[in-house]
Amino acid sequence: METYVFWNAHEPIRRQYDFNGNLDLIRFIKTIQDEGLSAVLRIGPYICAEWNYGGFPVWLHNLPGVSFRTKNDVFMNEMQNFTALIVDMVKKENLFASQGGPIILAQIENEFGNVMGPYGAGGKEYIQWCSNMAESLGVGVPWIMCQQQDAPKPMINTCNGFYCDEFKPNNPSSPKMWTENWTGWFKSWGGADPYRTAEDLAYSYHGGTNFGRSSGGPYITTTYDYNAPLDEYGNPNQPKWGYLKQLHDVLQSMEYTLTHGDIQGRS
Repeated sequence: METYVFWNAHEPIRRQYDFNGNLDLIRFIKTIQDEGLSAVLRIGPYICAEWNYGGFPVWLHNLPGVSFRTKNDVFMNEMQNFTALIVDMVKKENLFASQGGPIILAQIENEFGNVMGPYGAGGKEYIQWCSNMAESLGVGVPWIMCQQQDAPKPMINTCNGFYCDEFKPNNPSSPKMWTENWTGWFKSWGGADPYRTAEDLAYSYHGGTNFGRSSGGPYITTTYDYNAPLDEYGNPNQPKWGYLKQLHDVLQSMEYTLTHGDIQGRS
């Protein structure tokens, strides 16, 4: 189970935090654990997600001298403060796999490689700083960077896309990982309903709703159904749901073989 962490929801006013009700991140992760699932904590804290301002709080824009997602002390100090806050909360509850918890991976930044070019040298220094900062937090599980082909070691770069069969990690010792396998697409006003065949794997598995003014732009609808196996209201979307249920049953039956194989090196 993957989850982003929504900075603008948790820190709507600088240094004033909200983890109540639907924003109770710790309760959500513990629920994942109670259901016997693993978790990927995608802190970001830039998350995109078709979410308003990419998850950045508006007050961040108003800080004197700030420049987003580049080597900028004002921005990096705020990003580190929030990232460390989340990590410390999770550590306190022993929720990382290294502590016996369900979180097997953590993510820093999000799809920065898609927009990195115009940032020049500042962007490269920033992504190295992200790696160093994340590693310094000592979470005891691997960190990933999605869509970051030059992810510094020991970051694991991962693929987001409709198809990632030709994707190769930049480090030959890193596993080939898919952070997002898009089961459909978000819907925009006036656009066609997204659709993807049942034979393709699923991200997201459950559609949702972006209430109020939380939808990002441009012109993205409140519905985030995403043509997912479970629709916006939790109803099975056939044939996709049934197909994936059968596939998941087969994978579960082979779980031990797939995850405990004895890999022998070739001479």
